[in-house]
Amino acid sequence: TLFLAPAMEIDPAAAVALLQRHAAAKRSEVRGEEAAQERGAGQTLYLPGAASDGAHAESSSSEAGLGSLPEIQASWSVAEIGTHVLFLEAKRVETYGRFDQVLARATASRRLADYVAGCSSVTADFESISAAINEAEAELRRRGLRAAADCVRALQVAEKEKLELEAARHLSAFRDDGADDGYADARRRAVIDTIRSVLDDLKAETF
Repeated sequence: TLFLAPAMEIDPAAAVALLQRHAAAKRSEVRGEEAAQERGAGQTLYLPGAASDGAHAESSSSEAGLGSLPEIQASWSVAEIGTHVLFLEAKRVETYGRFDQVLARATASRRLADYVAGCSSVTADFESISAAINEAEAELRRRGLRAAADCVRALQVAEKEKLELEAARHLSAFRDDGADDGYADARRRAVIDTIRSVLDDLKAETF
């Protein structure tokens, strides 16, 4: 586990507050998504921070190397939509890797500003990916493919928990309080197993 030594310039209290704000933002997004789902609309779920608007998300994603994401076409087959979701999930895995790199760079530079800037960029990428996956879910529901759409929704819910666990791991690293214990590791593994299972179910429904 990475940690910040007391001699570093990063203020642990500020780092903790930052991550707590991230967690609060995610909880707010989830509540909004659940309400929107009841109205038949999708919302973005996974935010380790809060991007200000769509333009900010687009520019940050470009800077982080995510690039533009393909849009679902009405002519796509169900299999093509399934393949699209798998592609987006692979991009999300890459973004998790960059999230860890943000923490590593902050540790190396001893500057909280590096963590804040890195989280802003990663946030925009998570936002773009999640929005695109929500679009895939909406398209599957428009076609009456409830089982496949439910798989995509289950993927989003599991990924939400995964990101929360990762944010908690970062929080523990900043605090160096030993909170990232065996239980947290076991829970992360369980969530990853759930994601793999959901992806298998999605393949069965779309391929």
